Amino acid sequence: MIVAERMAGAFTRRHLGTLMLSLVASVLALVMMVGEYAMMLRFLNIPLDFWQMIASLTAVRLAFLMPLPAGLGALEAAQVFALSVFGFPAAAGISLSLLMRGRDIFSAGWVAAGRGRID
Repeated sequence: MIVAERMAGAFTRRHLGTLMLSLVASVLALVMMVGEYAMMLRFLNIPLDFWQMIASLTAVRLAFLMPLPAGLGALEAAQVFALSVFGFPAAAGISLSLLMRGRDIFSAGWVAAGRGRID
């Protein structure tokens, strides 16, 4: 463990630019996830304020960390729970979950069909 910490410290001292670039990429990915989630909420006409949206998105991210094969409803349960806490019906959470699953299936199919290549 001490060796790994020394290697991590040496990497950050030698490659600070790479570390900063990865930090910027991570923040950009997070901002894009929040934007995508906000667009899905707007599409389904679910009016959450910014902090409610962040709390709901946090529930989604925590659902992906559940040790269940293929999620097995963790995403759907998290959406239903989060939106019901904010006073929305369970159908709103299920609709949001179905939209997210549909997006995932569409993008996976797009890549599998060879359309997602970068030439």
